[in-house]
Amino acid sequence: MKTLIAAGLSLAIAASAAPAFAKGAKSTDQDGDGRISMQEFQAKHERLFQRLDRDSDGQVTRAEFDRKAARKMSRKTSNGEQASGKGKRGGKDRFAKYDVDGDGALTRDEYLAHSEKQFQRRDRDGQGFITPSAEKRASR
Repeated sequence: MKTLIAAGLSLAIAASAAPAFAKGAKSTDQDGDGRISMQEFQAKHERLFQRLDRDSDGQVTRAEFDRKAARKMSRKTSNGEQASGKGKRGGKDRFAKYDVDGDGALTRDEYLAHSEKQFQRRDRDGQGFITPSAEKRASR
């Protein structure tokens, strides 16, 4: 019994000492193992694509993409000014980045191919997982 309690206590201490994901990434870690696999990352982006595809036609148009971006950007900045920049991040057109063939619509394959690149960039050690410590290094 003492061994079991000691083992449980050791696990609890180790878990509390381990770096944790930010709130959004934590929900991506579906199995709760403290790291995000490619499968978990792609599942999250599959759900995001479905939310972006408002008319469920299997494509995300510029208007659908900008509607989502406009909602995000309509939040006020910390100094009370209105944020602006439909679908842009750091002055770059995010829609064009995803729309590889330039046809004005994002397919599921285009969207998920971009998310795969994001995963590979964030998997700093090449082990096939995104970890909280790698995320911390990536944000610096």
